[in-house]
Amino acid sequence: MTEPAFFDPYDNLEFQAHMDETFGKNPMTSINLRIPFWLLGDVKKLAHDHKVPYQKLIKLRLTDGVASMQRRKLPVTTATAARRTRIKAKP
Repeated sequence: MTEPAFFDPYDNLEFQAHMDETFGKNPMTSINLRIPFWLLGDVKKLAHDHKVPYQKLIKLRLTDGVASMQRRKLPVTTATAARRTRIKAKP
C-alpha cells in the first residue's frame, strides 16, 4: 500500500496529542468581561492584600463558585445575581 501524498494532521488523534503536549490539557482562552468599576477595584485590592495577581484571583474564585454550584446543583438565575449586586449611591 502506498503512503498518501498529503498528510492531514487533523485527520487523526495524533494532532490532538500534539495539541495537548504543546498547550497542556487545559488550554486557556481570553474573554472580555464587563463588570462594575467598584467590583474590579475591590478585586484588585483583595488580590494586592493576598499578594496574588488579580486575574488569578478572579479565576480561582470563579472556579470555586462554579464547583460549588455544580455540587449543590443550583440554578443560575438573574434574581440570584441581582441579590448579590452591591448598589453604590451616586455622589
